[in-house]
Amino acid sequence: QEDLKARIASGIPYWKDVTARSTAEEISVTTPMGVFGADSAGVVVDMSGVVTAGRMREAVTLDGLRLPEGLVPGWATGLVPTRLSLDVAVGGFDLASPLRLVLDRFDLARPDAMTDADGAALLAALLPQGTVAVTLAPGTVEAPLYQLGYEGKMSAGAEAMPVGTARVTAQGLDAAIEALNGAPDDVRQ
Repeated sequence: QEDLKARIASGIPYWKDVTARSTAEEISVTTPMGVFGADSAGVVVDMSGVVTAGRMREAVTLDGLRLPEGLVPGWATGLVPTRLSLDVAVGGFDLASPLRLVLDRFDLARPDAMTDADGAALLAALLPQGTVAVTLAPGTVEAPLYQLGYEGKMSAGAEAMPVGTARVTAQGLDAAIEALNGAPDDVRQ
């Protein structure tokens, strides 16, 4: 058991950083409803290993979205997004300290070696500031009739109410509302 604990501890941080980027171009997916497509799609995942300054980020982009003909009613074609981007990051957590705490209390002879008090200690070790920082980088949703922009940041934790700010911008709302006025009554309401 002690050898196992030492081997696990010696591996920390297991890795320092991992970044994965993927881009696909000229996407086409045939379904029973028709062919869906996009000019490009991208994903970025960036994260730290088991370190004290933990962070994780995921970003997604989609450009040139195309839906099967006839899937969207005529009044709504200008409302369907053709481009979008979303980029969310979380930081301010600690993965190394809770792992060390678990290793200190790990005992194969006592499956109940961890107590409720240890749970509180694990949470305190995971969130040394009591919160994590969540960031929404500037992103967009774009359609032929409108463009939305958004960004924000928030501090959130297990013991505190989330606190943050956000900014949303919009262009083309009059055109979008006009398109909705062409919708059937049950949809428009």
